[in-house]
Amino acid sequence: MEFSNHPMLNRRFLVSIIIATIGIILAFVFLKPSTDVGIMTERLPKLALLSESLNEVQVKPKNQLLWKDIRNGDLLRKGDLIRTAQNATAEIKFLESEVVIKLGSETTVTIEGQGKELELDMLEGDLFIDSNTSGDLKLSAKDKKFEVSQGQAGFEVSEQGEIEVEVLTGMVKTNDEKNAQLVKNQRLIINNKGSELKKNYFEFIKPEIGKSIYINPTDRTVDFEWKPHRQKYEYKLFIGRSKNNLTELETVESQSHSLSAKVPAGIFYWQIKAASASFKFESPVIQSNFLAINPPVLLDPILGETLFLETDEDIVFKWSQGSTKENIIIEIASDSQFQNIIETKNVTDQNTFTLKKKLEPNQYFWRVRGQINKEFAEIESKISDFSFKFVKGLISPVLKIPTDKRIYKMTASQNINFAWTAPKELRKFKIKITDNKDFVVIEDLENSFFTYEFDQPGRYEWSVQSVDSRGNISEASESYSFMIESLPIVSFTKLERKVYYNNQETVSEIVWQKIDRAENYTLKLQHPSFGEKILNTPDHRIVLRLEQMGVYEIQVVAYAKNEIIAKSNEVSFSVIEHPLPAVPQWSAETKSKTNTDGFGNIKLTYSSVKEASYYLVEVRDMQSKIIQIKQSDNDSAQISSLYPGKYQLYVRSVDKFNRKSELGQSLIIEVPAESSIEKPVLNKVQIR
Repeated sequence: MEFSNHPMLNRRFLVSIIIATIGIILAFVFLKPSTDVGIMTERLPKLALLSESLNEVQVKPKNQLLWKDIRNGDLLRKGDLIRTAQNATAEIKFLESEVVIKLGSETTVTIEGQGKELELDMLEGDLFIDSNTSGDLKLSAKDKKFEVSQGQAGFEVSEQGEIEVEVLTGMVKTNDEKNAQLVKNQRLIINNKGSELKKNYFEFIKPEIGKSIYINPTDRTVDFEWKPHRQKYEYKLFIGRSKNNLTELETVESQSHSLSAKVPAGIFYWQIKAASASFKFESPVIQSNFLAINPPVLLDPILGETLFLETDEDIVFKWSQGSTKENIIIEIASDSQFQNIIETKNVTDQNTFTLKKKLEPNQYFWRVRGQINKEFAEIESKISDFSFKFVKGLISPVLKIPTDKRIYKMTASQNINFAWTAPKELRKFKIKITDNKDFVVIEDLENSFFTYEFDQPGRYEWSVQSVDSRGNISEASESYSFMIESLPIVSFTKLERKVYYNNQETVSEIVWQKIDRAENYTLKLQHPSFGEKILNTPDHRIVLRLEQMGVYEIQVVAYAKNEIIAKSNEVSFSVIEHPLPAVPQWSAETKSKTNTDGFGNIKLTYSSVKEASYYLVEVRDMQSKIIQIKQSDNDSAQISSLYPGKYQLYVRSVDKFNRKSELGQSLIIEVPAESSIEKPVLNKVQIR
C-alpha cells in the first residue's frame, strides 16, 4: 500500500502512531504485575526514624508479609508496623514535628498520618508519648480514640484488652462517653466493665518518666523524688520484671518526698505506694530502662604498646564510646597528668581518630571523655600510654614467650606456646625451632602466636622472621632457648584461644583437669597492662573478667601441702576486636550491566558474606556524592527511579555489630535519557 500525500490523511496517520505508543506505555505501567513490593513501599511517605533502641526491634512495612530487624537511624514510613521483643525498648522521632514516642517491651504499633498530622494504631504493650514542644498525635487502641495535645501521656493495652491512659502534662481528648477530656495527673482505665477515672497523687520530679535511667554500675543507687504531699506517709518501692509481679525493694534512704534504692540494670516495672493510718494510695506502674553507665574503653593502641612507624605514617586511635553520646573529646599528652596536651579533638559520633601531627619518638598518654547528655557530668576512660619508634625496612619480631632460658616440666609430651610482637602491618611470620640436631620451620603463620607439641625433653632454640605482603623476609630475630624437663602436666579442658572483646563485660571460663591429691590451685595471669596476677581457687575452674585487649598468658599450678605437684603449660590466648566484614563482590552478570532500563531501574547481585547481617548498596554521582542508599538482607538489591545520567554503585556488608565493610570495586552505570521501550513496527496501515 502506498501512503497518501493528502495532508489530512497524513495527520490522522501521525495521531494514530502517537495514540498507539501512549497505549503501549500506559499498559506497561498500569498492567505490569507488581513483583517488587519493596519498590511500592518506598513510594510511601517517610514519617519518622528509629532514634534509639535496646535489643530486638522489628518492622513490617505496609503490603509486606515478613518482619525485619531495624537499627538506630532507620527511616519509618506510613503504614509501617513496629514491634519490640521481650526486654526491648525503642524511641521513635517524627520528622516534621518534635513528637517522640517510646515503646516499652512487647509493644506493637502502626504509624500513620502525613506531615504533622500524626496517627498511631496501638495493638498491645506500653507506649509513652512526648509532644511537649509542639504537635498533636492521634492514637487508636481497640475501638477507643485519643488525641494528645502538647503534653506527655502513657498508654497501655493489656492482653485482656484493658486500656490504661496516664496523663502527666498537657491534655488528652477521648471518645469515651463519660470522660471526653483528661488533664494532668488523671488516669483513665477502660475495660469490658466500662471506664473509671482515677487521680494520680504522685507527680514525679525524678527519675524523668519516659527517659532511660543511668546508674553507676558499682553503686546502683537510684533516687526517686516527687512533689511533697500535705500529710505524712510511709513510702515503699516495688519493682519487678513483670507488671503484675512486683516485689518490695529495700530502700537505702527515705525522706518525706523521696527515697533511694539500689536497682539492678535492665528493663523493670516499678511503683511507689504510700500509706498512713487513715489513707492509702499508689503511683501508676511505670516501665523504665535502667542502664549501667559505662565509660569509654580504649582499644588501640593498647596499654604500654610500642608502635613501629615509618617516618611519614599517622597514628590511628580506636575506642568504644560506652555510654557517652555528647561532647566526646580525645586528648593526647606527653605526661600522665595531661599538663602538656599535644592534641585535643571533639570526636562525637566517632570511635576512631587519626593523628596527623608529627611527634618525636617517646612515651605518650591518651584518654577519651564525654557525656551521656548535658544533665550528666563527664565520664572519662582510663588513661593509656604508648610509645613508638621510627623504622626503615622490614622489622624483625621481638620474642616474648617463652622467655630466654625458660625451663618447662613435662611427662610424655608438652605443648609450648610461642608469642612475639611485630608491627601491625606484618601479618605473616616464619618460625624456626631447633635442638641443634634437627630443626622444624613453620611458614605462613598469620598470627603472632603459635603452639607446638614436643615429645622429647631437651634444650631447644627458636627464632622468628617477618614476611610482608610482597614476600620480603626480615632478618631473623634474636634466638631464645628453653629447656623441657619432666613434671606432671595439668591439661586444659576448656580454653578459648581467641576471645572477642565485648564493650559491656568480656569474660572467659577456663577449666582444667582435676589433679589427684591437689588441695588447691593457683592461676598465674599475665598481661602487659598489669604485669602478673596470682588467682587462688579450690576448684579446677575459674571465670576471668578481661578488661584489656591483647595477648594473655596463663599457667595453672596444683598444690598439695604447699608443694607443687603438677603444672600446666604456659598457655596464651588473645582478646581481639572483631574483624570487619568482608567486602561483597559484584557478580559477573552485574558487572556486564552498563545501563538501567528506561525507567532508571536496575537489579544488582553480588557475592554473599558469611558474617553479614545485611548489605548496603550506595548510589553516588560521578563526584562521589551519595544519591541513594538501598538496604538488602540478601545478595541482591533493586535500585529504582534514577534520573538520567551516570552513576557509581558500591556495595558494603554490615555485621551484627553494625560495622560496615570497606568500599569495594565501583560499578559504573548509565541511565539513558530516553525510554528503552522499542518503537512499534507498523506492518500495515489502512486509511478509510
